[in-house]
Amino acid sequence: MIQKLSVSQILLESTVAELFSYYTEIRKNYTICEADIVSSHNDLNPGNILFDGRKIWVIDWDAAFQNDRYVDLAIAANSFVTNELQETIFLTAYFGTPPNEQMRARLFLMKQLCFMLYAMLMFKLAMEKKPCGTMQDFNIHTPNLKEISKRLGNGSLLLSSNDGKYLYAAALLNEALSNMRSPRFAAAIKLIAYIPAI
Repeated sequence: MIQKLSVSQILLESTVAELFSYYTEIRKNYTICEADIVSSHNDLNPGNILFDGRKIWVIDWDAAFQNDRYVDLAIAANSFVTNELQETIFLTAYFGTPPNEQMRARLFLMKQLCFMLYAMLMFKLAMEKKPCGTMQDFNIHTPNLKEISKRLGNGSLLLSSNDGKYLYAAALLNEALSNMRSPRFAAAIKLIAYIPAI
């Protein structure tokens, strides 16, 4: 998906190169453990989670198949987990025990892959109706993910609109790039590369 996007010229060449660099690091070091292959929804975003006041309903199982458990965890965490305390509560609720550093590292790395995947999907949808050929420097021109999410939540920006898809995609990509440029990324890669998965 990143390769296809690179030829569309919607991303700067330097941004594509940086994405490939981080993506390659994750692919090289992130091994999936057999114990982590579970039945997965694979699109556990807020639009597919309903609450009727008493019960939570998960809908739209079209993409479901066996996958790394951290995919569903990362997609949900990207929407609902905003700090370290929430991450601890989230992972403890899932695993039934407080998370160790490798669990945190795996979740962090998968979150970045999911940010990238959803960004690519949104760019693809946006490009279907918007002419290509305009490269963007998202770090300068795009509001951050928190701001875009707030606008989507209050209805001042619609994901059904082309601009909504485009801005949301750019904000997701900025979030991933910001996180992968951080010291936590290098630490997470080092941790999962040298300690066998649990």
